[in-house]
Amino acid sequence: MKTKHLFSLFFIAMLPFVQSCAPKREKKEKLEKYEMNFEPSEDWQNLELTRNNTQAHSGKNVCELDSTKEFSITFLKKLSAFAKGSPAGLKVGMWVRLDDVNKSTALVMSVENEGKVLQWESMNLKPIVKKPIFWTEVSTLFNIKPGTPNNATLKVYLWNEGKQHLLIDDVVIKPQY
Repeated sequence: MKTKHLFSLFFIAMLPFVQSCAPKREKKEKLEKYEMNFEPSEDWQNLELTRNNTQAHSGKNVCELDSTKEFSITFLKKLSAFAKGSPAGLKVGMWVRLDDVNKSTALVMSVENEGKVLQWESMNLKPIVKKPIFWTEVSTLFNIKPGTPNNATLKVYLWNEGKQHLLIDDVVIKPQY
């Protein structure tokens, strides 16, 4: 009995040393992402398009466009201002609610430098959003051309080309390195 008790004490005393020899778990790196919470931020423009709306996908506020508003809130950032430097691409996601799914609406990314558009890409929402007046999640990956200058400015926005009534909510932008 005494031997068993001594062994238990020895084991408990050695436990911290045994654990310190175990492989260390690396902390997962926090993902860099930019979310639109409709609060003033240097990364977002056109916040005047934000409205309190009971039909929001989440929360109380949405970006609301209509026949007089062609461009949504805009994510705007210099490539060099990202936490890890210039990203190779952006994963963009948002929820949209279109009144007319037959009218043209596009998710756009542009890269501009010194007044010139270096890259412009869009994703048409027609093939994705099938039901009018219904929240639909859309997402895409935009690749940034290699060799793009670090001082270039990146813009991401929704283009309401069909000039319809629509709502945008829960915008998330994640740089891809």
